Amino acid sequence: MISVGGLGVANSSGLMGARRMQAFSDGFFAIIITIMVLSLPQPHGATFAAMRPATASLLAYAMSFLYLGNYWNNHHHLLMTVRKVTGGMLWSNLNMLFWLSLFPFCTLWMSRQHFASQTVATYGVVLTLAGFAYWLLQNAIVASLKPDTSLKEALGKDRKSQTSLIANLASIPLALAWSWGGVIIFAGVALLWLIPDRRLERYLDPQSLPEYPASSATRQSCYIAEPDTPQQPVGCVSLIARGAPSTRLLETADDRSRA
Repeated sequence: MISVGGLGVANSSGLMGARRMQAFSDGFFAIIITIMVLSLPQPHGATFAAMRPATASLLAYAMSFLYLGNYWNNHHHLLMTVRKVTGGMLWSNLNMLFWLSLFPFCTLWMSRQHFASQTVATYGVVLTLAGFAYWLLQNAIVASLKPDTSLKEALGKDRKSQTSLIANLASIPLALAWSWGGVIIFAGVALLWLIPDRRLERYLDPQSLPEYPASSATRQSCYIAEPDTPQQPVGCVSLIARGAPSTRLLETADDRSRA
């Protein structure tokens, strides 16, 4: 566990599990984007006019990239709130990554068919299920923090996510009747998430947490002790205050060795 001057702090194995889940997810996001960009058609010529046949592909790619960027940004902040990784959390995360992994397929199909109604509706289905999967992951993380409800209170009623889910769901029947109507909804939801969502940032902001004096006695009591290993001071991380983990690096082993 991590001890900080007698304060209760997040278990190091929980922190490591969250970091591994985040690293795996980050790699997944990078692979999805790479697949999409490699699927873009190459212009058959050296003029700007030669790029016209690729216009639909570029438009679809830009929209999917925007969605993936929004997911990565919010997913990054969400996983920073994790104290202990649970089985439900892992499966919820995999569920979300599964639907996101279909982005390259749906993007390519939709662009090559020039936004035909059924391809756009399929894209809407994937967007809706990916959004629902993210909501499940968020709920799994909130549930793992019980009885602490500070994260749930910080998220509030989450109207932004609810609006996005309803809009993407409504885009499916609309796309079957008018394909560009569905595309307009997709673009609107993507642009909505470009507006910064400060809820998790405020929850994780170290400036909103009480400062702890970096006294010699405090530094000496900061350690990470794994099973069957000596307690070696390596610094203080993830102090828990008001239910929110906040990084407080008081002193590292390298700093002490140089001193």
